[in-house]
Amino acid sequence: MIDRLAGALAYHMLHGGGDQVVWRRFHGGEYVQTRTNSKGCDSIIYINIEERLASSGNLDTVFCSGKDIEINGTIFEEEGEYEQVLINSVGCDSFLMIQLYESSPSSGSLDTSICANHTISINNVEYNAPGIYAQLLINEQNCDSTLHIQIEAAEAKDTSI
Repeated sequence: MIDRLAGALAYHMLHGGGDQVVWRRFHGGEYVQTRTNSKGCDSIIYINIEERLASSGNLDTVFCSGKDIEINGTIFEEEGEYEQVLINSVGCDSFLMIQLYESSPSSGSLDTSICANHTISINNVEYNAPGIYAQLLINEQNCDSTLHIQIEAAEAKDTSI
């Protein structure tokens, strides 16, 4: 017989006669089981059941097209929904639901002009001559972004008063 002393929810396995195993559901806590031993005397077994809970979480993240992403030692190469089963800090299962979104590289363009003998600064890069340029940047999703720059010579205007 098992008497409940305290606790929450857990499972305990009792051995029945022979090889039979009986599963009963008990609450976590302390229990006392009284059994008759082989000599006909009472034996008292003290049982302490500790409840440990599984955990779960969600991760939504973006990765760059053409690259992979590593999460908890697993490498992912495609967007989609994934699940990882991990072990939490108390030794129980932990389920992580992962939603991966793929982000393509981005690009933009800038057309501007420059006067003779002047410089222009774009993203902290100085330009002093007309031409076509490109800057490799990082966008909000931490992916490559290319800025195409076309600088034309500004026409000098002759103004007389």
